[in-house]
Amino acid sequence: MLFNSLQFLFVPAAVLFLYYIMKPKHRWILLLIASITFICVGGPEYIILIIISTIIDYFAALRMEQLTDQSRRKSIYT
Repeated sequence: MLFNSLQFLFVPAAVLFLYYIMKPKHRWILLLIASITFICVGGPEYIILIIISTIIDYFAALRMEQLTDQSRRKSIYT
């Protein structure tokens, strides 16, 4: 999907519309699916990169939530 195509205009608009009609609890699922789909349009080989990145970010966020020391939290993402 090229940035100057009509698809690029309508797909984000559709995702935004769905985002606001969904329950706030489930919006993250829509955004995850939309992100993975958008990356895969660029090339299916990128699906592995987005999945690995998502898993790493998820577990880093869980670890940061457990820590109380601000400097230790910062050390996770630097």
